[in-house]
Amino acid sequence: MKSIFCIFNIADSERECVFGGIFMKHYLSLTLLPVSIMIFCMAANYNIKAASTTTVGLMRPSKITSNQTTNFDLILRSKDQAGAYQRALAVNTPGSPNFKQYLTATEFRQKYGQPASVTNRWQKYLKLHGLKATVFSNGLIINVSGRASVISKVFKVNLENATYHKNVMQFGKNKPNIPSSLSKSVQAIIGITDHNSRYVFPNSQFGLSQKRFSDAGSESVSGNFGYTNQFTDHYGVNQLYREGLTGQGQTIGIIAFEGFHRADVFHFWKHENVSIDANRLSTKYVTGNLYNTKLKSSEDSSESVMDVEYAGSIAPQAKVRVFRVKSPVPTLMNLVNAYATVYDSGNISTVSTSWGLGSTLGLNYLQRQGILPNNYPNILSMILAQGALEGVSTFTGSGDQGAQASYFKGVSHGKAVIGHSLKAGDVLPTNPWIISVGGTTLPNSRIIKLPGYSPFAIQIQNERAWGYDSAISAVKNNPKVAKFIQKNGIGYEGSGGGFSELYPTPRYQRNISGVNTFNARQFIKEDGSFDFNPELVSGIGSGRNYPDLAVDADPFSGYYVYQKSGSRSGWFPQAGTSIAGPQVTAVAALINSAPDHRRMGFWNPQIYQLAQQTNSPFTPLNSSVDNSNTYYTGQADTIYNQATGLGVPEFAKLYNLYE
Repeated sequence: MKSIFCIFNIADSERECVFGGIFMKHYLSLTLLPVSIMIFCMAANYNIKAASTTTVGLMRPSKITSNQTTNFDLILRSKDQAGAYQRALAVNTPGSPNFKQYLTATEFRQKYGQPASVTNRWQKYLKLHGLKATVFSNGLIINVSGRASVISKVFKVNLENATYHKNVMQFGKNKPNIPSSLSKSVQAIIGITDHNSRYVFPNSQFGLSQKRFSDAGSESVSGNFGYTNQFTDHYGVNQLYREGLTGQGQTIGIIAFEGFHRADVFHFWKHENVSIDANRLSTKYVTGNLYNTKLKSSEDSSESVMDVEYAGSIAPQAKVRVFRVKSPVPTLMNLVNAYATVYDSGNISTVSTSWGLGSTLGLNYLQRQGILPNNYPNILSMILAQGALEGVSTFTGSGDQGAQASYFKGVSHGKAVIGHSLKAGDVLPTNPWIISVGGTTLPNSRIIKLPGYSPFAIQIQNERAWGYDSAISAVKNNPKVAKFIQKNGIGYEGSGGGFSELYPTPRYQRNISGVNTFNARQFIKEDGSFDFNPELVSGIGSGRNYPDLAVDADPFSGYYVYQKSGSRSGWFPQAGTSIAGPQVTAVAALINSAPDHRRMGFWNPQIYQLAQQTNSPFTPLNSSVDNSNTYYTGQADTIYNQATGLGVPEFAKLYNLYE
């Protein structure tokens, strides 16, 4: 996990600054927003000494009183975790004897979860000690709730000082006196350390100065924005409609850490001429922990409304069920519980989320503080593998910071220190059991007007990886504009993509041309300045390569969203890989709605096979010129690259080829 995957020194560079961000959203709008883990660390030079103008405080958990009710999860040991992974691949791989032999949540528990005899003993024990235990259907999670003082007594811990020890049942100086017949069934406890004052996040609520071209002036930009048809026209979805596919009978899951107003969604759906049946849209609340009771989850989130509007518009008769976490902070416990709730429900065929856990490197810091268990990647993987075993297609956006993402490096003088590295991909979209959707830019023209400078134009002739090397090239002959852009950190976004050594290269990616090799151009140098003519370098990598595919996500060729609440006044442009994810999720619902069609399930084992065929449903974006996510480019004569994965899909062809 900590090893270097690139043979060039360029890949080892890390840049530092201090500023706020939260382990959150992947989306982008044409206004300022908090995005993904640590957002964008571009507002100053990547040098901690030069970044003092962007310092912010830390977000800490709220203190917990002895009478306050809280909860945490017991993560139980799987009876056969390795077998679960093997079968999850088999049921999604054509040619396997187990192909499409999906399990229900009950069958999953019978094979891989703990039996009722174990969970019943846990419930009885905890009830005897004044705590309530709720068992998830998968037999792998028991949520424990009760007063903090009772939890502290039973588990011999002060919740505000709880840290992980070698013993999975110990969080203080002494381990609790729990019968070994119960304790040996537990592989980890998550959420019990969430109240520790060292569980810190950079504060994204104050002092942000990051900008985009569109933020730089009141009349700063014109671009090419569309509605649902921008996606459906370009990626062959209209042919699915002509085949009569509407998503009828399917339910799309959206995991959200913020809320939305139903009226906004139905206004958008009506505009797009899709079903506005009130029964199409519902919300289920997920059991979770409130990291900070003063940190309110937005009830009119641009992210949530965007996800729901486009998922329900692409699949015009599918139901959309939002799995809402009340806390706006996606801790490990909250995210795991959200996915487990989706998979346990049994009626979700495809699910997407636009929130992430954060960078591997940032979570390493929390591990060192004793806040996260060392086996957290396995916990996440096992739950996502449950979805694959049940035939659920699970998607997420690959991130919006390009290849050189930001991460929480640590704390200095009470401030959050943010690193910047090629090894900082978010833990969720890099997981091998998820379908990671990257971003492209559609052909478009844009006029950029920065305050005090003459306008300049950017022309995109062909679909390409989403990255702002096009903007860097546009200002190379204008040093003043280049300096302004560097100073204000404008336009550095791009599609997340690269390598994650947290996970080994999954079987479905092995021996795929382009996987574990790369081409790259370093447009942003270590000091934060631009390289207008970076040389093309090649190298090797290892681990999980991401994303898996890519569709339009650039704010300059993005989409209109409707939200008439809060500071919004109606229609406005929105983009990012997290508007890409819900749209691809909805395509899965369309295909699943075909008569006599089995669930698509986990796409990756099959799409990597299909991409090797001469009639592949994917078009690789292989150019190494004008085609990067600010670092990785295309690779000639391959079917994969780390900027756009297998490339852009033709969904009608995918429908015809997918078994």
